[in-house]
Amino acid sequence: MAVNLKKRYRVLRIISVIYKIMAVVVLILCIGGAVVSDVWHSPVSKAAVKEATSKLEQEAEQTLKIKPSGRGLLEAIFPTFESLNDLVTGVIFFLALYAFGELISLLIALEENTRKTSLILEEKGQT
Repeated sequence: MAVNLKKRYRVLRIISVIYKIMAVVVLILCIGGAVVSDVWHSPVSKAAVKEATSKLEQEAEQTLKIKPSGRGLLEAIFPTFESLNDLVTGVIFFLALYAFGELISLLIALEENTRKTSLILEEKGQT
């Protein structure tokens, strides 16, 4: 009962692969861009950020009588929140592009399975 089907929709298969490759490239570029953005746009070192945030935390404790929020660690990891925004946006674009490529593959597989089932049922009906 092995039904050999001719592969159809070659151009759609190629487009699907292109979308998946573009998704991976976008993800790599966004991660690289976020890292470069952090290094390039950060005028101060992490030690200076730590010193500045500790001073701000001390001032906040003294003047407002509140405890610090612990945001200093996040600022040390991502000195510019633009890079975090770029990273999140890149991941969203990656997911959208990759999902669209997978959708095309899914539709092709659906058509192949439907055609295969139709041929099998036709064979069974004739015997």
